[in-house]
Amino acid sequence: MVRFLMVLAAAALAAGCGKSGKDAKTDQSAAEAPAAEAADGSISGQRALTDLNAGHPELEAAQKIGGAEGRSPFEGDRVIKLNAIVRRSLDLSREFDDAAPGIRAAVDAAAAGGDRAAAEAGIRKIDEFYVRAKAALDDMVKAEEELKASGEYYDDSIFYGMMKFVTDIETELREEKAALAAKLG
Repeated sequence: MVRFLMVLAAAALAAGCGKSGKDAKTDQSAAEAPAAEAADGSISGQRALTDLNAGHPELEAAQKIGGAEGRSPFEGDRVIKLNAIVRRSLDLSREFDDAAPGIRAAVDAAAAGGDRAAAEAGIRKIDEFYVRAKAALDDMVKAEEELKASGEYYDDSIFYGMMKFVTDIETELREEKAALAAKLG
């Protein structure tokens, strides 16, 4: 549940910093109009920077979205790629959470002299989950390298929250796989 809330918070910040519906559309339209005029007909793929903290003078610099500049947490559409990786990990986590009680019960039963084949099938299932989690982590590491090499602005705390989530899923599955395999013997 905590992982899910962390992902929602990161996605909300990356997608528009908490504004929804009519307010977000109004702010986006207002921000895009000057940017379109300033582009002189060329398309750069970058969004205009707008002060996402406007109307909130009570916020200190450290509390402001995008720091003191009020920048979007990511430039362009890179956040869509990052969110897709986080989403894969979230979906995987949910699948694992649904399957884990049955797999653990099968391993416990096999350790007590029950059906070993069911326990081995469960461990193979966890191994499949782990392979997918490792692939998501590898993709996130590659995305981090690309992001840093691009020179684009990004909010470290939001990116590293996304990275931590993907890493935690991989770690959890690796540790669960090892613990169940050890229990099975």
